[in-house]
Amino acid sequence: MMKSSLDHMPPQKQRELSRALEILHEEFEDALKDGTAEFKKRGRILKIILFGSYAKGGWVDEPFTMKGYRSDFDLLVIVNNRKLCDFAEYWYKAADRLIRDPASRRRSASSCIRAVR
Repeated sequence: MMKSSLDHMPPQKQRELSRALEILHEEFEDALKDGTAEFKKRGRILKIILFGSYAKGGWVDEPFTMKGYRSDFDLLVIVNNRKLCDFAEYWYKAADRLIRDPASRRRSASSCIRAVR
């Protein structure tokens, strides 16, 4: 069954995810701000879906073990136009910022971008 809340995640993880979503929105808006094409002016993120280990409740957070593994956030970003799916043009800055953001504590977020009309 699909979960519709983040209550299963500890508050720290919820804050990290909230920061990741904030970065995605900021960088998407920045990528579109100077656009003159109509699809850019009307460009919107319709929905962001968390899937994978954090959605299912089976994430790993063991940074101090021999392997030092931490699960990443798997995010599906749904936008309103297929032209907004070009990773290099609209999403690379967000991905880079997510990796370098101190609030993410070196956690990465892998984005799977799918457009719907």
